[in-house]
Amino acid sequence: MEKPLVWTKIKPTEAGYYWHREQRRRQQEECNTLNIVNIKHTHLGLSFEIDSVPFAVETTRGEWAGPIPYPEEPANRQKILMKGRPATTRQPQDLVNNEPLPDPDRPKPIRALK
Repeated sequence: MEKPLVWTKIKPTEAGYYWHREQRRRQQEECNTLNIVNIKHTHLGLSFEIDSVPFAVETTRGEWAGPIPYPEEPANRQKILMKGRPATTRQPQDLVNNEPLPDPDRPKPIRALK
């Protein structure tokens, strides 16, 4: 079993999914935010988006926990999904622009000729 995630002020140095929390005071009120963010390599360096607004990890305050391990399917579910094919484990870093990388075991679609 993996060790539990621990909150730290050390900023992430690799891509992946992370918990991020931040506490701020605004006009005598305390404002707390808690998000799971998908950190990627971009023109900003390591960055993430919240509501389509990009944030650079380097300049973001708060605490981090992660990377969050990607869950695996239970063995019996993998058999159903894979129909006898060997199971492959996809990780969040296998995504490019939030699209999965091509599966080498999947046949390519055939386009109809006009």
